[in-house]
Amino acid sequence: MVNEKFDLEATVPYSPEVMGERTTRVLDTALFQYMARQLWEMRQHMEAEQREGEVMQRTFDDVTTGTTYDIRKNEGINFFIADIFNEGPNTAYIRINHRMTEEITLWAGQGIVLNHEKAKRKLSWLRFRCDDDETAVIRVIGQY
Repeated sequence: MVNEKFDLEATVPYSPEVMGERTTRVLDTALFQYMARQLWEMRQHMEAEQREGEVMQRTFDDVTTGTTYDIRKNEGINFFIADIFNEGPNTAYIRINHRMTEEITLWAGQGIVLNHEKAKRKLSWLRFRCDDDETAVIRVIGQY
């Protein structure tokens, strides 16, 4: 192993004498803008992941062929955990977030807990439906 000191200035000639004062300022500005963007994205991510420790309850009294609950749009938040109860009288089907293609069947009187604490995407959108000519009452208790 060679014990040589690494000389960054010799490797990367980043000085006004080599590159010119104007070029150095342009690179400084570009680097600052890049760092500011990275910090802004990190802050957005941290704010989205921060729990407020609050609970919100919503009841949908007349779920028929399709009821959408856009949590992010209506409430301005995402749920980390949601307890969903079908209070009947018929079976309901649930789809979570826009990307999920498979429906969850929820029979009358049944409940389910959706835990997205460790998921990349929090609960931001729920869609409920019943079979034709059937209705259900759905109660959602979300933690954010």
